[in-house]
Amino acid sequence: MEAKEFFQSVLDAQRAIYAIREKQEHYTEMATGMSGMSETNIRSSSRRSRVEAVAVGLVDLSDKLDKEAEKYLARIRQAEQIIQKLEKPRHRQVLTLRYLAGHSWRTVADEMDYKDIKSAFRVHGWALMEAQKFL
Repeated sequence: MEAKEFFQSVLDAQRAIYAIREKQEHYTEMATGMSGMSETNIRSSSRRSRVEAVAVGLVDLSDKLDKEAEKYLARIRQAEQIIQKLEKPRHRQVLTLRYLAGHSWRTVADEMDYKDIKSAFRVHGWALMEAQKFL
């Protein structure tokens, strides 16, 4: 696997977790909205099926979140190990800011005191070439 693909997979795993959490919040809001229903309303088949659908959805999302979190943690650990092996502090910094902290390129450039994003891109390219040795 190419270093760029590997580090991008760290960001992708993080985004997958955020997407699952957003769905969980949606289901939780649905469940909260239903909590004010009377027992008679819940017993009706349409209300019960809606409550059951929300409950099943929350359980499924919880399982997905657990799996994605395991995958994410494994990738983060591997990324941290690779980044620690890099010789130059700037290489470690650019990869950490971009992939472990998930910052935008503008923020990466600002944090590294670069006047433009191109400088961050350049250092990023060099860092990926160095990181490739450890994959």
